[in-house]
Amino acid sequence: MTPATWVAPGHRADATTHRLLAERGIRVVSTAATSESTLDASQRNLRTSDDYAWSLTDGTYASMRTAALRDARTRGRQQGYYVLLLHDPFTRPGYGGGITLRWMGEVLDSLRRQQPVRFLTMAETAAWLARPVSTGAPAAPAASALAVTAAPSPARGVVTIRATLGGAGAPVRAAVYDLLGRHVATLHDGPSGDDPVWTWDASSVPPGVYTVRVETDGAAATARIVVAR
Repeated sequence: MTPATWVAPGHRADATTHRLLAERGIRVVSTAATSESTLDASQRNLRTSDDYAWSLTDGTYASMRTAALRDARTRGRQQGYYVLLLHDPFTRPGYGGGITLRWMGEVLDSLRRQQPVRFLTMAETAAWLARPVSTGAPAAPAASALAVTAAPSPARGVVTIRATLGGAGAPVRAAVYDLLGRHVATLHDGPSGDDPVWTWDASSVPPGVYTVRVETDGAAATARIVVAR
């Protein structure tokens, strides 16, 4: 499988690095950069939100967990996504006994209990952030009653997209977007039955990760399509 995203070692990268990544089709990166000036024009940077594992010990275990949960709730709501950076859970000295993995498990379990969250890949997050938004500020993605599937994936030719809407006759928009959220194809835009089926010919697009997004009655659902050659 061809890599679609890249995380900077040490959280930093320069313009040459970003240019070389862009030439190889890497459109989504993650660094700690405070400026987008070194990015290629086609790239999106999903900045690391914070790192609590670097100084994690038995003595700081509980306070770091509380701080991470508070930060994820506040900053996650503000920017629509949250990237929690973890360091070497197995190899760093002092991390014996899987302390980082245990700590992360507790943080994720607490987040899931306290508020609706979705776990997305970097590519899926970039596509969601770049989606068209009609009114108001973007809100964090939430679970939807809609369901959509796309197969086969990886795909080389025709992809079949199936949706479960639960409302015959409701206006539906279904479209395909690339890794940067750019519109690639419209599958449907208008009234539809309960369980519509559409097809998309992926043979004419470059290999990579695409997202099919289905919207109706204020709700939305997505499915990922990997196009290979």
